Amino acid sequence: MALNFPSSPSNGDTYTDGDIVWKFNGSAWDSFYGPSTAAQFGLGNVDNTSDANKPVSILQQAAIDAIDKASLGLGSVDNTSDLSKPVSTAQQTAIDAAAVNITPQTLTDAATISYDLDSGHNAKVTLTASRTLALPSNLAEGASGVLTVTQGGLGSNALTFGSGWFVSAGAASDIASLSAGQKAQVTWYAYTSSNVNATILPLQ
Repeated sequence: MALNFPSSPSNGDTYTDGDIVWKFNGSAWDSFYGPSTAAQFGLGNVDNTSDANKPVSILQQAAIDAIDKASLGLGSVDNTSDLSKPVSTAQQTAIDAAAVNITPQTLTDAATISYDLDSGHNAKVTLTASRTLALPSNLAEGASGVLTVTQGGLGSNALTFGSGWFVSAGAASDIASLSAGQKAQVTWYAYTSSNVNATILPLQ
């Protein structure tokens, strides 16, 4: 098929026929293949778009939309301000335990007085007759507390310390010497899980 080149070309003039570009060299026409296209390299879907202007692909957007607190391993986290954060179950348990340990429980006056530390380390009891104080139950090494003993009835009621108790300061007789309504403080510390050191101090 004949080509219809320009009749009076100048040096450097070009003529395009399909994908072939011809260039006049001053005396003849030289042929060149046309410019390469992205499709020739398997990149027909690629645009020459700057990084700043690149769009988010469908798959990228789907991945972004799928991100939530559960996918980040934070399913139990709520966007709650510090002021509005609730007290956790573990925190409340610790708070309740601390309150139990501080607030004195009232021991039951009986021939043998029981002292359960699960109900509080601090305690008080009123003696209406001579009694024996049992070693605290649920005792652990390092536990400590204060027992306030009040003389009831006519006073002068003796308090005997049961097995496991060791009185290192003061004496049980200091309690028996008190009149009705007077008090003594028994401060104690468990140096093993079955031995308690105590000091007795009459209160004014």
